[in-house]
Amino acid sequence: MDIDTLVKVTTIVYNATVVALSFGVVVAFIKDRRERALQTRHDFLSCTERYIRIQETIINTASLNDLNLGIYKNRTVIDRGIDVDTFSKELALCGMMFQLMEDVWLTHDLTKNKNQELYSGWNRLFKDWMETEAVSQKWSLLRHHFSKGFIAHVEREYASVAEGQTTAAQGKSSPPSGAPGNLAR
Repeated sequence: MDIDTLVKVTTIVYNATVVALSFGVVVAFIKDRRERALQTRHDFLSCTERYIRIQETIINTASLNDLNLGIYKNRTVIDRGIDVDTFSKELALCGMMFQLMEDVWLTHDLTKNKNQELYSGWNRLFKDWMETEAVSQKWSLLRHHFSKGFIAHVEREYASVAEGQTTAAQGKSSPPSGAPGNLAR
């Protein structure tokens, strides 16, 4: 083998090695980004588990009604036809429902996958929930606890939410029909 052929072969091997290493670096970078995104989702979901435990404690402890309702004192009106204990439990339960909705939305990217058969049950369940007056009213109180993307998704996909929307200027929910004044105790 002459020197020119050896140089050409060496150059080809070198270039192939550079391309292979570059490809490996790109693949590793993409894999790392994907793994970090999955870890972020996992971390988010593990935090929401603690939120659910707090809400369950509120539901199971009547003495926490004042604490629970105090968080929303400037945002809500309670219909005198609903006792404070029931309203507090509904609020906590709806918070857990909305958190489940956000978890499913995030985990399964329902904005992109909403028409897939696999996710149709989730979408029907969430639509049923949001078509319930008590739930849609609680959404107007709790929506600010969730991500902007999720809020946009809920308000785009579940039109019946509009009945319980917040008034922009005050940030207060529309009171249930016939509801007087502030928190009734």
